[in-house]
Amino acid sequence: MNITVAVGSQTQTTRADEPLRVCLAARDTVQARALCAYLAHEIGAQCAVYQNVEACFDAAALAHTPTVLLFDCTFMQPDEVLRHLGDIRAVPQHVVPALLNVDCRHIVECDALNAGVRGFFYPNQDLQQLPKAVEALAHGEVWISRHVLVRAALHGRTQAAHDPDGRDRLTQRETEILAMIIIGARNDEIAEKLCISTNTVKTHIYNIYKKINVPNRTQAALWAAKHL
Repeated sequence: MNITVAVGSQTQTTRADEPLRVCLAARDTVQARALCAYLAHEIGAQCAVYQNVEACFDAAALAHTPTVLLFDCTFMQPDEVLRHLGDIRAVPQHVVPALLNVDCRHIVECDALNAGVRGFFYPNQDLQQLPKAVEALAHGEVWISRHVLVRAALHGRTQAAHDPDGRDRLTQRETEILAMIIIGARNDEIAEKLCISTNTVKTHIYNIYKKINVPNRTQAALWAAKHL
Protein backbone atom coordinates (compact mmCIF):
# COMPACT_ATOMS: atom_id res chain seq x y z
CA MET A 1 0.00 0.00 0.00
CA ASN A 2 1.24 3.44 -0.87
CA ILE A 3 1.34 5.48 2.35
CA THR A 4 1.65 9.20 1.70
CA VAL A 5 3.13 11.63 4.15
CA ALA A 6 3.38 15.39 4.21
CA VAL A 7 6.89 16.73 3.74
CA GLY A 8 7.61 20.25 4.88
CA SER A 9 5.27 22.95 6.08
CA GLN A 10 4.61 26.52 5.10
CA THR A 11 1.62 27.31 7.26
CA GLN A 12 -0.92 29.74 5.85
CA THR A 13 -3.19 31.71 8.14
CA THR A 14 -6.84 31.08 7.30
CA ARG A 15 -10.08 31.87 9.07
CA ALA A 16 -12.18 29.00 10.35
CA ASP A 17 -15.14 30.20 8.27
CA GLU A 18 -13.14 30.12 5.01
CA PRO A 19 -14.08 27.02 2.98
CA LEU A 20 -11.25 25.59 0.95
CA ARG A 21 -11.78 25.27 -2.78
CA VAL A 22 -10.80 22.57 -5.24
CA CYS A 23 -10.60 23.33 -8.96
CA LEU A 24 -10.41 20.05 -10.85
CA ALA A 25 -9.01 20.17 -14.39
CA ALA A 26 -10.56 17.03 -15.84
CA ARG A 27 -13.14 15.65 -18.23
CA ASP A 28 -16.62 16.39 -16.99
CA THR A 29 -17.52 12.78 -16.20
CA VAL A 30 -19.60 11.05 -13.56
CA GLN A 31 -16.38 10.04 -11.81
CA ALA A 32 -15.08 13.61 -11.71
CA ARG A 33 -18.37 14.93 -10.32
CA ALA A 34 -18.47 12.09 -7.79
CA LEU A 35 -14.97 13.06 -6.61
CA CYS A 36 -16.10 16.65 -6.13
CA ALA A 37 -19.15 15.49 -4.19
CA TYR A 38 -16.95 13.26 -2.02
CA LEU A 39 -14.58 16.12 -1.13
CA ALA A 40 -17.53 18.39 -0.40
CA HIS A 41 -19.02 15.78 1.92
CA GLU A 42 -15.79 14.87 3.72
CA ILE A 43 -14.17 18.28 4.23
CA GLY A 44 -16.74 20.81 3.06
CA ALA A 45 -14.66 21.77 0.03
CA GLN A 46 -16.20 23.85 -2.73
CA CYS A 47 -15.26 21.74 -5.74
CA ALA A 48 -15.89 22.26 -9.45
CA VAL A 49 -14.80 20.51 -12.67
CA TYR A 50 -13.22 22.50 -15.50
CA GLN A 51 -12.51 21.03 -18.94
CA ASN A 52 -10.70 24.21 -19.97
CA VAL A 53 -7.34 24.52 -18.20
CA GLU A 54 -7.16 28.30 -18.50
CA ALA A 55 -10.64 28.68 -17.04
CA CYS A 56 -9.69 26.29 -14.26
CA PHE A 57 -6.63 28.33 -13.32
CA ASP A 58 -8.52 31.61 -13.59
CA ALA A 59 -11.18 30.29 -11.21
CA ALA A 60 -8.49 29.23 -8.74
CA ALA A 61 -6.57 32.49 -9.03
CA LEU A 62 -9.66 34.65 -8.53
CA ALA A 63 -10.67 32.80 -5.37
CA HIS A 64 -10.03 34.46 -2.03
CA THR A 65 -9.64 31.23 -0.06
CA PRO A 66 -7.07 28.38 -0.08
CA THR A 67 -7.50 26.59 -3.39
CA VAL A 68 -6.08 23.25 -4.52
CA LEU A 69 -5.69 23.08 -8.29
CA LEU A 70 -5.98 19.40 -9.22
CA PHE A 71 -4.81 18.34 -12.69
CA ASP A 72 -6.13 14.92 -13.75
CA CYS A 73 -3.30 13.20 -15.64
CA THR A 74 -5.80 11.05 -17.55
CA PHE A 75 -7.13 14.33 -18.97
CA MET A 76 -3.79 15.99 -19.71
CA GLN A 77 -0.24 14.66 -19.52
CA PRO A 78 2.07 15.90 -16.73
CA ASP A 79 4.45 17.57 -19.20
CA GLU A 80 1.50 19.53 -20.57
CA VAL A 81 0.60 20.58 -17.02
CA LEU A 82 4.18 21.72 -16.43
CA ARG A 83 4.11 23.75 -19.65
CA HIS A 84 0.96 25.50 -18.45
CA LEU A 85 2.54 26.21 -15.07
CA GLY A 86 5.67 27.48 -16.83
CA ASP A 87 3.58 29.94 -18.83
CA ILE A 88 2.18 31.40 -15.63
CA ARG A 89 4.51 34.07 -14.29
CA ALA A 90 3.40 33.77 -10.68
CA VAL A 91 1.00 31.30 -9.13
CA PRO A 92 -0.89 33.11 -6.35
CA GLN A 93 0.14 32.06 -2.85
CA HIS A 94 -3.32 30.68 -2.05
CA VAL A 95 -3.29 28.36 -5.10
CA VAL A 96 -1.62 24.95 -4.70
CA PRO A 97 -1.13 22.82 -7.86
CA ALA A 98 -1.30 19.02 -7.55
CA LEU A 99 -1.36 16.05 -9.93
CA LEU A 100 -4.10 13.41 -9.82
CA ASN A 101 -3.89 9.90 -11.33
CA VAL A 102 -0.14 10.11 -11.90
CA ASP A 103 1.25 7.15 -13.85
CA CYS A 104 3.79 5.66 -11.45
CA ARG A 105 5.75 4.17 -14.37
CA HIS A 106 7.07 7.63 -15.23
CA ILE A 107 9.41 9.80 -13.16
CA VAL A 108 7.69 13.16 -13.22
CA GLU A 109 7.84 14.24 -9.59
CA CYS A 110 11.18 16.03 -9.61
CA ASP A 111 10.39 18.26 -12.60
CA ALA A 112 6.90 18.80 -11.24
CA LEU A 113 8.20 19.92 -7.84
CA ASN A 114 10.52 22.38 -9.54
CA ALA A 115 7.53 23.71 -11.50
CA GLY A 116 5.54 24.34 -8.33
CA VAL A 117 3.45 21.15 -8.02
CA ARG A 118 2.99 20.28 -4.35
CA GLY A 119 0.96 17.07 -4.36
CA PHE A 120 0.93 13.71 -6.15
CA PHE A 121 -1.91 11.20 -6.16
CA TYR A 122 -1.75 7.79 -7.85
CA PRO A 123 -4.48 5.45 -9.18
CA ASN A 124 -3.64 2.77 -6.58
CA GLN A 125 -3.91 5.07 -3.56
CA ASP A 126 -6.58 4.77 -0.92
CA LEU A 127 -9.36 7.24 -1.77
CA GLN A 128 -9.90 7.91 1.93
CA GLN A 129 -6.51 9.64 2.09
CA LEU A 130 -7.48 12.25 -0.48
CA PRO A 131 -9.58 14.57 1.74
CA LYS A 132 -6.81 14.71 4.36
CA ALA A 133 -4.25 15.34 1.63
CA VAL A 134 -6.27 18.16 0.08
CA GLU A 135 -6.59 19.84 3.48
CA ALA A 136 -2.83 19.49 4.06
CA LEU A 137 -2.07 21.03 0.66
CA ALA A 138 -4.43 23.91 1.35
CA HIS A 139 -2.49 24.64 4.54
CA GLY A 140 0.85 24.86 2.76
CA GLU A 141 2.21 21.33 3.06
CA VAL A 142 3.67 19.12 0.35
CA TRP A 143 1.98 15.75 -0.14
CA ILE A 144 4.33 13.12 -1.50
CA SER A 145 5.06 9.56 -0.45
CA ARG A 146 8.40 8.72 1.11
CA HIS A 147 8.97 6.13 -1.61
CA VAL A 148 8.38 8.69 -4.33
CA LEU A 149 10.47 11.26 -2.48
CA VAL A 150 13.46 8.91 -2.50
CA ARG A 151 12.81 7.95 -6.13
CA ALA A 152 12.72 11.60 -7.15
CA ALA A 153 15.92 12.28 -5.27
CA LEU A 154 17.71 9.38 -6.95
CA HIS A 155 16.53 10.13 -10.46
CA GLY A 156 15.87 13.84 -10.38
CA ARG A 157 17.88 16.68 -11.77
CA THR A 158 17.79 19.09 -8.85
CA GLN A 159 20.24 21.73 -7.72
CA ALA A 160 21.15 19.52 -4.81
CA ALA A 161 22.70 16.99 -7.17
CA HIS A 162 25.36 19.57 -8.03
CA ASP A 163 26.62 19.70 -4.44
CA PRO A 164 27.09 16.07 -3.30
CA ASP A 165 29.62 17.07 -0.64
CA GLY A 166 27.28 19.45 1.17
CA ARG A 167 26.66 16.89 3.91
CA ASP A 168 30.29 17.11 4.97
CA ARG A 169 29.76 20.75 5.91
CA LEU A 170 26.58 20.19 7.93
CA THR A 171 26.90 20.30 11.71
CA GLN A 172 25.37 17.58 13.85
CA ARG A 173 22.52 19.89 14.84
CA GLU A 174 21.86 20.83 11.20
CA THR A 175 21.77 17.15 10.28
CA GLU A 176 19.24 16.53 13.08
CA ILE A 177 17.04 19.34 11.83
CA LEU A 178 17.30 18.16 8.23
CA ALA A 179 16.22 14.68 9.31
CA MET A 180 13.15 16.20 10.97
CA ILE A 181 12.36 18.27 7.88
CA ILE A 182 12.19 15.13 5.75
CA ILE A 183 9.43 13.69 7.96
CA GLY A 184 7.43 16.90 7.75
CA ALA A 185 8.18 18.51 11.12
CA ARG A 186 7.24 22.19 11.44
CA ASN A 187 9.62 24.77 12.89
CA ASP A 188 7.78 24.86 16.22
CA GLU A 189 7.86 21.06 16.45
CA ILE A 190 11.60 21.02 15.75
CA ALA A 191 12.16 23.73 18.37
CA GLU A 192 10.21 21.81 20.99
CA LYS A 193 11.96 18.53 20.21
CA LEU A 194 15.46 20.04 20.36
CA CYS A 195 14.69 22.51 23.20
CA ILE A 196 15.71 25.55 21.17
CA SER A 197 13.84 28.64 19.99
CA THR A 198 11.99 28.82 16.68
CA ASN A 199 14.30 31.68 15.65
CA THR A 200 17.29 29.39 16.20
CA VAL A 201 15.59 26.74 14.09
CA LYS A 202 15.05 29.27 11.29
CA THR A 203 18.73 30.24 11.45
CA HIS A 204 19.81 26.60 11.21
CA ILE A 205 17.48 26.00 8.26
CA TYR A 206 18.81 29.09 6.48
CA ASN A 207 22.36 27.78 6.95
CA ILE A 208 21.33 24.33 5.72
CA TYR A 209 19.88 25.81 2.53
CA LYS A 210 23.11 27.68 1.85
CA LYS A 211 25.35 24.68 2.50
CA ILE A 212 23.46 22.20 0.32
CA ASN A 213 22.43 24.79 -2.27
CA VAL A 214 18.63 24.41 -2.17
CA PRO A 215 15.89 27.08 -2.05
CA ASN A 216 13.22 25.48 0.15
CA ARG A 217 12.14 22.63 2.45
CA THR A 218 10.98 20.42 -0.40
CA GLN A 219 14.33 20.50 -2.15
CA ALA A 220 16.10 20.07 1.19
CA ALA A 221 14.03 16.92 1.81
CA LEU A 222 14.89 15.61 -1.66
CA TRP A 223 18.58 16.30 -1.04
CA ALA A 224 18.44 14.57 2.35
CA ALA A 225 16.69 11.52 0.91
CA LYS A 226 19.62 11.05 -1.47
CA HIS A 227 22.62 12.11 0.62
CA LEU A 228 21.92 11.34 4.27
